[in-house]
Amino acid sequence: MLPSSNHSSALASGIYALLDVDRLGCSAGGTAELERLLWYALAAERGGAIALQLRFKSAPLGDSLRALMAKTLVRALPKHLALVVDDDVAAAAAAGCGVHLGQTDAPVGEARLALGPAALIGWSTHSLDQVHSAQRIYANYLGFGPIRPTASKERADAVTGWAQLSDACRASALPIVAIGGLQSEDAVTAKACGAAAMAVIGAWLGPVDDPWPPERAAVELVELARQWAAAPGAGGAA
Repeated sequence: MLPSSNHSSALASGIYALLDVDRLGCSAGGTAELERLLWYALAAERGGAIALQLRFKSAPLGDSLRALMAKTLVRALPKHLALVVDDDVAAAAAAGCGVHLGQTDAPVGEARLALGPAALIGWSTHSLDQVHSAQRIYANYLGFGPIRPTASKERADAVTGWAQLSDACRASALPIVAIGGLQSEDAVTAKACGAAAMAVIGAWLGPVDDPWPPERAAVELVELARQWAAAPGAGGAA
């Protein structure tokens, strides 16, 4: 029997928050680290995020900590908040949430079979060719970028820029999430390009080596969500 998703399988228009385990110093996975991670997840919900991605790059796929963290978030977060695990289909299946996959991760079709028809599945794209090919896969949305240079990845893909984002949004039947070095002032441009949502890491968590506390993170997300809501443009839901 296919597992059912416990969190939203639709992607609303708004701010997509990445919960970076390594940036927040939670990679040990102890009780204190899990509690800290949960505080930030709840801050994202309070701040008005429409989706939350659990990002844990230092742990290998299949690490039990990924599943434990995902299960912790699924139990604590309201069901209207879309929740996905970065890269790890097995952790998403164990927790009953969605998954976000990169170009070199498990095929989207395999993830769909493992997670079921209701699960939210995203796929990263970095070029128009990849966007075109994605129309034939079983994803719910596409990430597109990096729009700007980003320090969140050791080996980042080539910068796409705003013009390619606009082209990608016009070419895609799937909603697109803009990602890569984006700040609150970018909401107007991202929405005008046709993005359904804008993904942020540093814009809500703060510097890599000195992240903001959860209270400030929530405030920063409120401002991000306000800027997105006030911006003209499509920004349609999935």
